Amino acid sequence: MHPTPPQSQRVLSVALMLTGLVIAAIAILADTINIGTGQGFGYYQMIVLIAGIVIFLIGIAVVVGDKSQSTPNNDFEPDPD
Repeated sequence: MHPTPPQSQRVLSVALMLTGLVIAAIAILADTINIGTGQGFGYYQMIVLIAGIVIFLIGIAVVVGDKSQSTPNNDFEPDPD
């Protein structure tokens, strides 16, 4: 498997984070924008909110994984005997 270029990983991570935020915002505002199924915060809204948060966290994980796979900064030097 070929590693993904860093630029495309950044684009992927930003796209995932924005998608997650939009999904979470829609779940929170569903009753306000008249797409909710009833009064109050329902089960479907909770499921969609959790899905949006998970997608957002996956985007963050892609960023963290990208930074951890970059060139390692290994400053370890063994003590001379």
